[in-house]
Amino acid sequence: MAGLAARQADLVLLDLPLPGVPGADLCRVLRARSSAGIIVLGAAHFEPDAPIALDCGADDYLAKPFGLRELVARIRAVVRRRRGPEPRAPQDVLAGGPVVLDVGAHRATLAGQALDLPLKEFQLLETLLRQAGRPVARARLLHTIRSGDESGHQGSNTLSVHIKRLRTKIEPDPGAPSHLVTVRGVGYKFVPWPAQPTPPGDLRPDLADALRTALGWRLPPAGWMLVDGLAREIERSLNSDPVELRVARQRLDLLQPGTATPAGAQPCPEHLSERLEAIARRLAPDRG
Repeated sequence: MAGLAARQADLVLLDLPLPGVPGADLCRVLRARSSAGIIVLGAAHFEPDAPIALDCGADDYLAKPFGLRELVARIRAVVRRRRGPEPRAPQDVLAGGPVVLDVGAHRATLAGQALDLPLKEFQLLETLLRQAGRPVARARLLHTIRSGDESGHQGSNTLSVHIKRLRTKIEPDPGAPSHLVTVRGVGYKFVPWPAQPTPPGDLRPDLADALRTALGWRLPPAGWMLVDGLAREIERSLNSDPVELRVARQRLDLLQPGTATPAGAQPCPEHLSERLEAIARRLAPDRG
């Protein structure tokens, strides 16, 4: 019995009856000392053995006579149940800064906010994210949007239209794209948001200042969508790991439009302005 525990067996076949040893007692002791699966092999003419064996900890009961294939199938089933479900493969998730594609779930988000992407826009963005930082030829992108299209009439102009629509959804300034860029003579490239250095000192007052600075920005609608998503991230992480706040601060820094006013810029929406002010007061109440 000690050897059974030491060898960590996956399964025990307990053939009843055993001379001089009550099968139910042995099954009960096995279950108390080992997590191995137990299959009891019993006589067909003695039906009460089955419920007794199961009550004493057996995982299955197989009456004689039985075929080898059935026995193997029962062994596999018990071992599978004992080991638990097979670990699921990690979801295929692609990220480029605040843009995240969950390919398995066919879901796209921008700073945590859902993006409404038709199938071909989703496929284009997936292809570009898989090659982030490297140009993707127009021919390859055209093949992507032709996939599954029975008409086969998807052309270069259609590709340009899809790219333009994607830019309006993910670029802070669609008129001057900085992430979904054209590579002349080749195609397009997805340029990830650059990493920012970790700000020194206490991050919370620093982030509060950044939020108040954001109130003075003039951003296009997509830019304010990003800020809105970041505000939700900050609200969720106020009492958690400061690393999450640091990431939010870095993303806010990336949104600053500089001295030029982006095309289609607008001031901070009133509902978002109130939220940013409230978060800033929670982060650094001493700064009023």
